[in-house]
Amino acid sequence: MIRYGQISGLGQISRYCIFENHGEKLFIPLTPLFPLSPDNQIRRVSLHGDQCGDIEAIDIGSQPKDFSVALSSPELVLVSIDSGVVVLRGTKIVSTINLGFTVSASVVSPDGSEAIIGGQDGKLHIYSISGDTLVEEAVLEKHRGAISVIR
Repeated sequence: MIRYGQISGLGQISRYCIFENHGEKLFIPLTPLFPLSPDNQIRRVSLHGDQCGDIEAIDIGSQPKDFSVALSSPELVLVSIDSGVVVLRGTKIVSTINLGFTVSASVVSPDGSEAIIGGQDGKLHIYSISGDTLVEEAVLEKHRGAISVIR
């Protein structure tokens, strides 16, 4: 079964889709349920069954530029900030990592084991995620401009 819905609030509308198969539910945001804002916060909307719960603001200490949620482990969120990334587990900041380059986009693998982080310099950095830290595995350097989005 597939259901669609939307949540209004915080000056925006976030759309979502819920896939249900044999009692298992997978919640897929079609627009961010972690709205990015210029106030150094992201907001997490909890899901209770097919109902949305409270909105929790998380101050990450720097303006967020992008974020990615590990679909198989939705408590793991990678948030891009100018100087690196912030790793969240649920609503707790577990790590703020300065990567030494200007970060412009990021994505985390569905199982939360790998991340790709793009920079203003046009490079894609591939990392393995070990606990709450990132270990660089490779750098792809053939892109001709700044990385603006990775999906």
